[in-house]
Amino acid sequence: MGNKQTRTKKCGGRKTKKNRQTQKKKVIIGKIYADWCGHCRTLKPEWINMKNMIKNNMGHSLKNIQIEFIEMGDTEENQMQNISVDQLVEEFNQKHFPNGDKRINIDGFPTIFKICRKKIEYYNGPRYANELYNWVTKKC
Repeated sequence: MGNKQTRTKKCGGRKTKKNRQTQKKKVIIGKIYADWCGHCRTLKPEWINMKNMIKNNMGHSLKNIQIEFIEMGDTEENQMQNISVDQLVEEFNQKHFPNGDKRINIDGFPTIFKICRKKIEYYNGPRYANELYNWVTKKC
């Protein structure tokens, strides 16, 4: 599903319209975190700001991209339901990489990743909204 664009094309002196569907590039942005982690608590407002920046630019500078956010956390709510972060990551891996050829790995908290065109990229830069936004929206 994408944006429907109409092009006018000259063909033998006549104008014809050709409808073309533009495929949106699908990108998954993920955060693996723990409520008890100080770095994760510091990241939280910046993460929210980055998501708002993306939301505000969808349909404008980000018109041909579809972004899905995944947040998997070691939270009190999950602990009360006996759900571990490892279980959440395993379920994610099974859903998105069913043949097991790739996997998301937890490398401490927070772990931030991007999946675009079946490639996994981990974020290791500054944890500020602008830097996160630039990383999320750069070509992949």
